[in-house]
Amino acid sequence: MKKRIAETIKAAGVFLAISLMVSACGGKSDLDPDSGKTDPTPTPTPTENYKYNASKDKLLLYHEFRASWLTTVGGYDWPNGVKDPSAQQTTLRNMIHNIKNVNCNVVIMQVCCNSDAMWKSDILPWSSVLTGTQGKDPGYDPLAIAVQTAHNDGMEIHAWINPMRIGSASSARAENHPSKLHPDWVQQYGSNLYWDPANPEVIAYLNSLAKELMTKYDLDGLHIDDYFYPDGLKGDAKEWDDSEEYALYGGGLSLEKWRESNINKVVKALYDGVHSVKPDKVFGVSPAGRLPLTRYLYADPVQWVEQGTVDYLAPQIYWHHNHSTAPFLPTMNTWKEVAVAGGAANQIPVITGLAPYRLGETGFTNEEFKLEVEDCRKADWVIGNIWFRTAHLLATTFANYVKTNIYQKESLIPKVGKGFNNTAGTPAVPTISLSGNTIKWNAVAGADGYALYELVKQSSTSTSVTWKAELVTKGDMLQYSGSSKKNYAVLAYKGKNYSKLSSVVYVE
Repeated sequence: MKKRIAETIKAAGVFLAISLMVSACGGKSDLDPDSGKTDPTPTPTPTENYKYNASKDKLLLYHEFRASWLTTVGGYDWPNGVKDPSAQQTTLRNMIHNIKNVNCNVVIMQVCCNSDAMWKSDILPWSSVLTGTQGKDPGYDPLAIAVQTAHNDGMEIHAWINPMRIGSASSARAENHPSKLHPDWVQQYGSNLYWDPANPEVIAYLNSLAKELMTKYDLDGLHIDDYFYPDGLKGDAKEWDDSEEYALYGGGLSLEKWRESNINKVVKALYDGVHSVKPDKVFGVSPAGRLPLTRYLYADPVQWVEQGTVDYLAPQIYWHHNHSTAPFLPTMNTWKEVAVAGGAANQIPVITGLAPYRLGETGFTNEEFKLEVEDCRKADWVIGNIWFRTAHLLATTFANYVKTNIYQKESLIPKVGKGFNNTAGTPAVPTISLSGNTIKWNAVAGADGYALYELVKQSSTSTSVTWKAELVTKGDMLQYSGSSKKNYAVLAYKGKNYSKLSSVVYVE
């Protein structure tokens, strides 16, 4: 994952074209037939004062998934060499606050790197990253703190695990580590240990891991990356010997197809573990950005989409636009067909992984990343981005660029996951009114809060104006002091069920 993070990591709306009724994968508004997925950030026309005209003007509203991978393997992002437990907690909270400050809305926190835990687990020992000793209690629960902080900041948090990795064969492990309790579950490849996905008990173990995380914590999702069978195994078996399992469970499949079926079982076990506990939460996979690289690990995302065992894919598109063999846009576009492999009715969204860790390398400038995000926003099957990794996203100069040029405003999160077309919990549309410059709206039964939008003029013709709704603020407030010569509208939300926008008011 992320340039094979444990081995080779460098030191160092899409806003989803959501019409006025939100869906996970875009579509056109029933109120605005021209509000399909287009570039949400065109060059504005002159901003003369103008009142929105509901009878002829066009209004675009997008929501965008904006996430950062917060790595803990090796302590790369966090705790990053900090040893004191109190200081660790402070730096974790501050890092999450800073992800919010660049207008991201999702934290994807690595909580299981080498089959050890960043949470108080009944299955795995504590991670050695926290104290220097695997199994040693740090005296606090990092995941509990992260969940509380992210939610208090109005963000989602997804737990990111590396399900197959155990780590170096020479590493010291706690006595209660599952690899010591169940050595028959383990395979070695080179100098590293892995769980053997051919073993049904490993599949059951992974299912229980997902259930524990989703049961103990108020997580919004579970996430894995591209550690499947070891990189290189397809060309060189080394010590890996699954011949006995193949004889037992092969079922007439070729070795390659059988190993792919084992990875399919891993993905399904995690998906089922999430949805059996919390059906409305999500499970996503971040495979390598080029399909052949993922398939080289005996992993085939097309099969997961066909089988309905993944809610989204986040391919790591870590190449710039002018790359000689994997230019960004054509590489990203290969995932469009993967997203619809289960049929149009079962299309899943794509969230592209971007690589600010490469900033400064040939082809990777600030402007390159802006262009990549703009390409994603033009694709109605892409709903946002995940940045690898947090320390690079938050580097002062780049963070300022992102907030100034890419994520200028906050965004609500598009619907993703099982049941995302269920509108039973959709709140009613608020009724908006104006008194002087004070914008007011009624409380809506069942709503968690409200999102207020300013209409920003994008373009005009002789007969109409196109506006983009930009998020001004969200929360449980019921009024707002508007600025003169501005148009505003509000929606109510309950979780990720969003009402349509209210009528528009104009502050004189």
